[in-house]
Amino acid sequence: MQSAKRAFLVADTGATHDARLYRFRSPKHSSKIRSVTCPFSGEVLAATPTFRPDLAIIRAQKADRKGNIDVWHFGCQKKRYSRLKSAIVTVEEIVDDLHATLNSCVLPHWVLTYVCEVPGGARPSYPHGYYNRDNAFCIA
Repeated sequence: MQSAKRAFLVADTGATHDARLYRFRSPKHSSKIRSVTCPFSGEVLAATPTFRPDLAIIRAQKADRKGNIDVWHFGCQKKRYSRLKSAIVTVEEIVDDLHATLNSCVLPHWVLTYVCEVPGGARPSYPHGYYNRDNAFCIA
């Protein structure tokens, strides 16, 4: 998991799982990967600098007129978005009040650059609660 305050990301090298994957995560093959030893288990892990993209495009269900967005999908983590330099968000609708539920992930307007209303913009996929996936399109 990446965090705005974390300088690096630690991950299992995968050496015990699949030797073919290990070579791509090995410090021998990238100057950005370093080996670190876990102080608890002694296991050697790979450490990489955190990733901070220049731009991200985010799809959400709705936004309010202030520019806050409500993301309903599983796995939404506010920490993930705190590292963005700028973000463009497309939503199904812009509403006066979000009426966010307890399971919602609300991202505040100050972490977003632009919010665009694009009804049907997730097709052929779907935004939970708005329309279904277009399976016929995906199969064709």
